[in-house]
Formats: sequence, C-alpha cells, structure tokens
Amino acid sequence: LKSQQSKLRLIEKRVERLAAAIRLSTTRVTGAETNLGRATVVAPDDGIIVSETVQEGEFVSPGSPLFTFEDTSRSEVICNLSPRDIAWIRANSPVNEDVAKRLKENKSLAAYYLPKTDVEIYEPLNQNITWSGNLERFDGVGRDSRTRTIPARITVPQPVIEHQDGIHALVRGMYVKCKIKVQVSAGQQDHQFLSFPSTALRPGGYVWTVSDGKLKKVDVEVVDRANTRVDDDLIKSIIIRRSKNSLQPSDRVVVSPIPQ
Repeated sequence: LKSQQSKLRLIEKRVERLAAAIRLSTTRVTGAETNLGRATVVAPDDGIIVSETVQEGEFVSPGSPLFTFEDTSRSEVICNLSPRDIAWIRANSPVNEDVAKRLKENKSLAAYYLPKTDVEIYEPLNQNITWSGNLERFDGVGRDSRTRTIPARITVPQPVIEHQDGIHALVRGMYVKCKIKVQVSAGQQDHQFLSFPSTALRPGGYVWTVSDGKLKKVDVEVVDRANTRVDDDLIKSIIIRRSKNSLQPSDRVVVSPIPQ
C-alpha cells in the first residue's frame, strides 16, 4: 500500500508538471501567432511606398524601419495668412453657438482659434482643375520670420480627383493657389465691395489714384479676383472691400505702368 501511494503521488506531480508544460506551450504558441501577425505588414490606409530600407530575404531586428509609407487618402496644404486675412476670416466665417460660447469664456482659446472655412485649391497653370479643402488650424504658434505671415494648414479629404483630361492628384511638393470662401453680403453697410482692373494693383497691395492731377497711393484690401466682361472683352478684375479710407466709386485708378 505504501509503495502504491508513493507511485500515485509521483504520478500526480508528473501530471502537474505536464499541465504546466501545456500552459507554457500554449503561451508560446500564442506569442508565435502574434509575432506571425506582426510579420505581415498591412498599410493603415491607401498610400504609396516612397522609399525602402531593406531588401527581400534580409534579417531585421524588431523595431527596425522597413520602408516609408505615404498616406494618399488625404492631403494637407500649408498656406500663409496675413493678420488682415485672419481678421477677415474670423469676421465672416460662421461659428456655432457652443463654440462661440467657449471662445467668449476662454480668451486664450479665442486667440488661437481659426474657424473651419471652405477653400478652393488649384494650380496656377491649370485653374480648371480644383480641389476642395477646409481651413483647419494654425501650423504652430508664431509668424514666419521672412514674410511676417502666419502659417496655417488646409486639409483636403479627396486629393485624387477626376477631370475631363484624366485623373489628377494633389501631391507633396506642389505649388498651388488657395481661394478661401466666406459668406458675406454686399448689402450690409460694413460689407461693400468695389472692383477695378487687375493691372491697377501694385506689388504690396496698393493702387495709384489721380486726384487734382496728382498721384496718391491708396492701400486696398483684396478679397477676391474675378473675370469681368466689358464690351465683349474679358477683363481680369480685383475685388476689394470698401472702407472709409479706401477707394470710392468716383476715384480714378492708374492701370498703366509707372516707372518711377
């Protein structure tokens, strides 16, 4: 009896060791399956591999970069806004009641808040191809040291568009123009607009006017550009916001070049 009881205790210990070995093996199998899943690289979204750091068949250690993947499902455009541009956007972009209440309570938030505004993006060489974007936020805090403007970011949810002459993509490195769209009413007293030929606008945002036979420099606030048809001729026009110290409907502007 004593002999059989000793054998039984040995068998019970052996069963415990085998159960522990099974649990250890199960844990190793689970870890191997996890590593196998990690070995299969899956892109998080649509995109393109722009560079590779390893070749097929090479051994790599965990955490080593394999390639650089660029997401093409959405794009961002960096633009520079002047303080006057930002004031114009804040004055004319709609803000819901909840956000307006938060901005009123938090002055720090109001200082760095930029309303989400619709933006039309196009290439200067082909203005018929346009992308739709949204002005989202400032690109950091501060101004550009060279231009004294404020960087901002525009998100483009659909960077790939179809056009009558093919498919076009908004890619990194492109130089584009951005037209920010705000809803204003020309009937309001503080929102009156004037237009004049684009040849009158001088570098720096001013025009020359003629008063009593003398030239006068007048700064203007450009809000848009348009094509105006006059006597069957299409003329590029500048649209400005009218103010007390700006141009008036009766003013005469110089459209010819002035060498000095």
